[in-house]
Amino acid sequence: MALEHSYAPLYGLQFHPESIQSQHGSLIMNNFLDICHKFKNVTLEIPTHLIESSSIAIPSQSTPCVQESAFKVTQRPLDLPDDPQQVFNYSVRQLTGLGSVWLDSARLIQGVESMSYLAKPAIAISFKLSDHSLSIKTEHEGFQVTINSSFWSWFDKLQNLIESLIDKSHINCFSVGWVTALGYELGKESLEGYNTCQTKLDTDHNQRNQHNQVDALLLFCNKVLAFNHIEKAWTEYGLEQTDRIDYDSLPLEDGMRFILDRLLTPLHTAPQSQTTHPPPQHQFKCTHTPESYIRAIEEARHQIALGESYELCLTTRFTADASDMDQEGCWEVYKQLRASNPAPYAAFINTPCLNFAILSSSPERFMRMDRDRAVEMKPIKGTVGRDKNDVLRDEQLAVHLRDDVKERAENLMIVDLIRSDLMSFCEPASVYVPHLMCIETFELVHQLVSTIRGRRTPNVGVVDGIRRSFPPGSMTGSPKLRSVRILERLEGTNRGFYSGCIGYIGVNGCTDLSVVIRTIVYADQEFNIGAGGAITYPSIPQKEWQEVLTKARSVVGTLIDY
Repeated sequence: MALEHSYAPLYGLQFHPESIQSQHGSLIMNNFLDICHKFKNVTLEIPTHLIESSSIAIPSQSTPCVQESAFKVTQRPLDLPDDPQQVFNYSVRQLTGLGSVWLDSARLIQGVESMSYLAKPAIAISFKLSDHSLSIKTEHEGFQVTINSSFWSWFDKLQNLIESLIDKSHINCFSVGWVTALGYELGKESLEGYNTCQTKLDTDHNQRNQHNQVDALLLFCNKVLAFNHIEKAWTEYGLEQTDRIDYDSLPLEDGMRFILDRLLTPLHTAPQSQTTHPPPQHQFKCTHTPESYIRAIEEARHQIALGESYELCLTTRFTADASDMDQEGCWEVYKQLRASNPAPYAAFINTPCLNFAILSSSPERFMRMDRDRAVEMKPIKGTVGRDKNDVLRDEQLAVHLRDDVKERAENLMIVDLIRSDLMSFCEPASVYVPHLMCIETFELVHQLVSTIRGRRTPNVGVVDGIRRSFPPGSMTGSPKLRSVRILERLEGTNRGFYSGCIGYIGVNGCTDLSVVIRTIVYADQEFNIGAGGAITYPSIPQKEWQEVLTKARSVVGTLIDY
């Protein structure tokens, strides 16, 4: 569709010249610019004041000026068993206090970092979006504060402060820093315009369990054990103070001095039991009935037909009573999950002080950034269950997924959405797609995966880069802002940490985060998992419902009740 004014240089065009699969996008844009130039008969330049006010040009936070580094990162090789599970269980895992974390490369895939990280946090920070409160804990102290800015702005400033205080010249990988979990509802502050609408988070406090009350978890780890799965080698990273902190030169606010003063909090090991009893089986109940979920699919298709969205990632929740569980039981459940569904971005995050745990077998990378500002995102859009009893049929299932027109359309729309996200904080010419719609095979499913890369501009911090892409586009739909508003109404409940991200943010800016899918969240004596799928107009409701069950069963097997 196109529209041309009869005498003014006004044109309207319904097309996607920016799509990665548009064949003549650059030609259309060049033709458009030629018409503009001919009309004015001059070469037009973008005014300087517009360039300087763009989101890419504006620094996320001014980096404080510190004359000398106050900390440095140390490293040394360790002689430990080649089994990270054994090392975590006997040397790291904590059943009390701030707990322990294991970012676990349980399945090695080409092109994915083959490292696992084990640590006990020295500081635990939890954030509640409902009242903007921060709870900051060490093993022996606590501090409460309400922040006036957005969570993203506060965290970005804190991360930039810490980066400025660290001598990181010789470390170009994750060493020490944050292990973090960011909940989906933080999109209310990351998506410009989303916070103007009233959400379920605002209106329904009675139905919110603890996993929804805590919207962000930041665990600072000043000592980390890193295991290289390829070289079978262990490295211990630690944080060491080299100079005092000149607080007068730092723009401190909202508990930041309390945090900086405790970055080196010593860690202690508490006695723990080593039970190996299998945990009890838990039956998961779906929030939706098949009929209500199918009605939601039909409404999603109706919204797409109206032109409100191109694609909607509709999800639901499965819950189970876990009143008979404790932190030891969560560990046993994670071991079962790890054995049945190993994944490249698996994780076990255990925080007894919050009675909270995350047990993840995520196959999807959200975002990776290195010290040289390279950025990579790997959205998954398109899933089919495997047939491991029939090799030929299993191969046919993968080929059918790769060639399916609907699945490819879903993947393409998210690739284009993520390219747009990256353009908001990356050097424009650096954004490209090296791998488009490739099949990756996991224990129980085949997935359609694309890779998008770029280079972050130097004036945008790593946390602000995450914010500009959050929540993950593969879990929202396209366009993102309009889609999340529609989804909130269709789903009728918060997602909590499901559809958010977990991973690490190092003191040198090195970051790797996964999308929270194929994940069990334990909170308030309840287990929760989320599952869903992208709805487009050609979607067949019954098939979409079956895809939801396939994803849920990849986490908890047949223990599904609907």
